[in-house]
Amino acid sequence: MKRCSKCGETKPLDEFYKRSSSKDNKAPRCRECSKKAHRGWYATNAEKARRDSRRWIKDNPERAKETKRIYYANNREKVLTAQSKMWAANHRNLRAKFGPSCFDCGQTFPTGMFEYHHLDPSTKKGNTNLRSWKWERLEAYVQGCVQICPNCHRLRHRQEWEIGWRALEVSG
Repeated sequence: MKRCSKCGETKPLDEFYKRSSSKDNKAPRCRECSKKAHRGWYATNAEKARRDSRRWIKDNPERAKETKRIYYANNREKVLTAQSKMWAANHRNLRAKFGPSCFDCGQTFPTGMFEYHHLDPSTKKGNTNLRSWKWERLEAYVQGCVQICPNCHRLRHRQEWEIGWRALEVSG
């Protein structure tokens, strides 16, 4: 048993994180108090924490990949449930924003069938990932887009390609 230095409660040793530098190899605060303190720090330093995390991932790509793989293996159901909830919420939000039909042909499809065509190609950065993107990021991505079915999307790109090709023929 050990007394927490923060809340003052006496708790079993397994309620404390390990700390090799202390006499009993346990942290002075219980896990609950440590988590509260960490959440408080993160709330005021979220941008720094994200920046540091991105830097660590960039500097340690293999370790980051392995850490992610282990987490997924140990928490598969949790990850899939979170992804499913995010996916469903994103589909609901996209349906509310764009409606149920293709901008070009007017046909109605399930939301997952649509693609998002950037009217200004310079604003496009990568491809969408409905399963793991938070709505704020996805909403920013589809800003300035039209929702179209895959056939209409390919037709639009084909027309853009032909316009560029004709311009080359005229100038060449």
